[in-house]
Amino acid sequence: MVKDVTDVYREFGEERLPPGQHRTESFPVLSKGNIPRVEREEWTLSVSGAVENPVTLDWDDVLDLGVETQRQDFHCVTGWSKFDCEFTGDW
Repeated sequence: MVKDVTDVYREFGEERLPPGQHRTESFPVLSKGNIPRVEREEWTLSVSGAVENPVTLDWDDVLDLGVETQRQDFHCVTGWSKFDCEFTGDW
């Protein structure tokens, strides 16, 4: 099941494309430098700061959170937007 959140822009007005953005059909892949490799046994995710319950999760804890697919618009700070992107939180 896909959770469609493409209408979130309505909270801020009727224009789906933000001012100064241009729409694209492609999805540029940009990276700078090497992509670090991390062993799963060493990897953790810490959530802290302005949260009620700080937590640190290991790889298995994150997998146990389950999977969700969302359809949403992607607006890049470099000035392009792509509508109706689907992102799935599976591994």
